[in-house]
Amino acid sequence: MRDGVYDAAVMMYHDQGQIAIKLLTFDKVVSVSAGLSVPITARAHGKAYEIAGKNKANVVPGANAVRMCLNMANHKNATDGIF
Repeated sequence: MRDGVYDAAVMMYHDQGQIAIKLLTFDKVVSVSAGLSVPITARAHGKAYEIAGKNKANVVPGANAVRMCLNMANHKNATDGIF
């Protein structure tokens, strides 16, 4: 992931790899819940309530999660269109 060799990392549990992945590429990280009947994605950094309504939030992680979810729903390459 760091050197562009891999597109994804698979973890048994949410917290196993989140810290390492967020340190490498915070704005591009999208969590995917696999094996469900519908695609579920989320930005990896949480909700950021402390900056809500202050015009400080970076919308890229949320936009990436939405794009990936739409791509998964359309059976496309899930990483297409990620910034």
